[in-house]
Amino acid sequence: MPYGYRTLPSRRGDDNDDDARCRPDAPPCCTGHMTTTMHDAAQILEDGLAGCALDEEQAANAYESTGERGRATLKQCIARLYRFYGEREATRSVTRRFRDGFTVETHETPAAFALIVCSAAHPCPASLTAVILPALTAGAPVFPCLLPDPAKPLHAPLAAALELAGVDPARIVPEDVLLSLLKKIAYPRAGRILLLGPPAPAPRLAAYAHAHAVPCLSLAPPVPRTAPAQDPCFLELDAAHADLRILPDLDPSWFRARRMNIHAS
Repeated sequence: MPYGYRTLPSRRGDDNDDDARCRPDAPPCCTGHMTTTMHDAAQILEDGLAGCALDEEQAANAYESTGERGRATLKQCIARLYRFYGEREATRSVTRRFRDGFTVETHETPAAFALIVCSAAHPCPASLTAVILPALTAGAPVFPCLLPDPAKPLHAPLAAALELAGVDPARIVPEDVLLSLLKKIAYPRAGRILLLGPPAPAPRLAAYAHAHAVPCLSLAPPVPRTAPAQDPCFLELDAAHADLRILPDLDPSWFRARRMNIHAS
């Protein structure tokens, strides 16, 4: 089971059950008993991506080739991001009653899945951790996928960053595989897709998300200046913050689903 996934307490509801109506994976017409759609979506991705993971030898080589300095920098980056974002409650409900005679109930839960896609040759693992940590702290099941680049090999620090963040193993996944898995998910709009550039990866995946109203965000933060050639990590951001990258356009709330009920008090 992917890191960051939490199972919700098992309970049954009736047609008036607000929690049943407000879960993130429920289609608009579904107001009856709670289903396991959220779990099913994550399990479809987990099973379908299993064959794309690096084997133990490849993962170990990527980890070692990142070097002690690179791994230490990544650990510091991840720790600081955890402290910055904090961990969200798995579920959160807020009820507000207004003097005008109506009540608003807001229910917030993690998205059914967070599919994070970038090139396997992406030069900046700090950017990858900067998009993974908000998803992890939001409580969503996180599936980072590295697209194969026929012209370039895997940038090893990406795999090391995933392992240190707790979402290993790294997966090298063709775009066709991602598309076929998304088509198996009954309600993909319950999930989130993030495409990390530059350059913008997976144009067909972005088109599918747009056509099926799946929340999809494309980010292309500038790649930091290249570190010295002998340092394969390419993590130098600036003199003051070489081990931290935060993207202002991304927040854990984007990886959470919110539904509102409005009714007379």
